[in-house]
Amino acid sequence: MCALKVQLERDEEVVFESERAVLTNQRLLANLDRKNIERVTDEIPLKNVIDFKKSNGGRQSRTNAGLKVLGVGLLLMLVQFVLTATLPDLLEILLFLSSATAIIIGLYFVLDSILRVKPFTTVVYKIMDSRDVHVYFDGMYSTEADDLTRIFVRTRRDMRIS
Repeated sequence: MCALKVQLERDEEVVFESERAVLTNQRLLANLDRKNIERVTDEIPLKNVIDFKKSNGGRQSRTNAGLKVLGVGLLLMLVQFVLTATLPDLLEILLFLSSATAIIIGLYFVLDSILRVKPFTTVVYKIMDSRDVHVYFDGMYSTEADDLTRIFVRTRRDMRIS
């Protein structure tokens, strides 16, 4: 579904559309404005595009793993407190170090998941005598980004043939 309001020119047809970009047989229209998703911020004729590069960024959430490790650390700490009088000193020290390490790693995973940049795919188009145009898609290895690049290559090839 396309959220962009696009005014097509004569002999122009839409070959790909997504929430953030529209590719016609003559132009690439993109939106980088997250507040006004209907506005086209970049409009580039396909003949001016030199090259493109697709890349992934962000990180997956590790909240579940963090909570599990944190739970193991807290359980080990509880075991250490309960058995403190009966354990040898060396075993008590090892139990404390392992529980403290698990708690720290678990907290790190949980906080990192909260503060992380969510996974995304970016397609960067290099434009002749202009700045690069970025098109963002949600999720790592986005199939929409794959479709856009595949259709872009086919459309450019068709332009050169005609």
